[in-house]
Amino acid sequence: PKADADDDDDGRARRGGGGGAVGGWTGEAEAEAPPSLEDVGTSLLKVKAEAWATRAAGWSELGSFLRGDRAAEVQPYLEKVTTTLLDKLADPHYKVVTAAMHCAAALVEAYPHAVEATLERLLPQLLLRAHDTRDATRAAARAAVGAVGGGYPSESLAPVVMRVLDSSNPKVKAAALELLSQVAPSAVGYLSTPAHVRSCVAKVLPGAADKNADVKRAAVAALHAIHSAGGPVFVQQVALLPPQSQAALKRAMADGAPNLADQIAAVGAAARATPRRPAPPPSASPHADDGGVTIPAAGGGMTDRPGAMADRAPPARPASGDPAL
Repeated sequence: PKADADDDDDGRARRGGGGGAVGGWTGEAEAEAPPSLEDVGTSLLKVKAEAWATRAAGWSELGSFLRGDRAAEVQPYLEKVTTTLLDKLADPHYKVVTAAMHCAAALVEAYPHAVEATLERLLPQLLLRAHDTRDATRAAARAAVGAVGGGYPSESLAPVVMRVLDSSNPKVKAAALELLSQVAPSAVGYLSTPAHVRSCVAKVLPGAADKNADVKRAAVAALHAIHSAGGPVFVQQVALLPPQSQAALKRAMADGAPNLADQIAAVGAAARATPRRPAPPPSASPHADDGGVTIPAAGGGMTDRPGAMADRAPPARPASGDPAL
């Protein structure tokens, strides 16, 4: 939008430090001077204004409420703030988006329970901006993702990230894979379950052959993180993959896990060497008059036995001179 370009010079992003609780998600921009605050309701009205500057100011005010000693004033408006935030993160003006993402980070830190139900919708929008070309927007997005990573246990966050991996947007997918790599080391319980490991490998492995370089690099890193957290369970589940999928995974992880191929081969050999339980012998039919059953014959073979009706002797014909029956 034209307004987006007109204010580039006086709104140049400031580079700042800081970081989120999840390693690797850093880049919190330098905080601006706190705005003068009226009330939460007024700030909520501002975020829907026509002028981008008013919308941005509204989000900055809400963020200040959440970070300061007036956070309790936001509690009656939590549902409205959360739903409005999900909508306005797609604002056409980057300064509004940047202010909204700072507010998102503050909301997660102050009231994580209010955001938890919407994480599956919130995360893709934050991850989409995590590789933004604008320094301020990228820093705000990564700080918000870091707040999410620090606000929820990895065991509960990992399945959310797995669902976000269904996105067809390569920027979202690459950033989600990066987040999975950061979450995996603390999600050992989740990744010690065979079904979860199978699901992770099934979703991550295709990315290792993706045409997008960022997706490919992030997918390989995520596979290594899942391997480290899952340990033997990872190797066992990979050994069950079809040969073609096994070969693709070994190629992708060859540099970082040179012994993985030998581990997979050892698991496969052990499975083949395990004797299988013999099938139980077929049992004779309990019905004697079913018209014929298969029963074991002498010598271990099988033979067909006539039905019970065939075993009965035919009735004797009446003797000559006897009265007819």
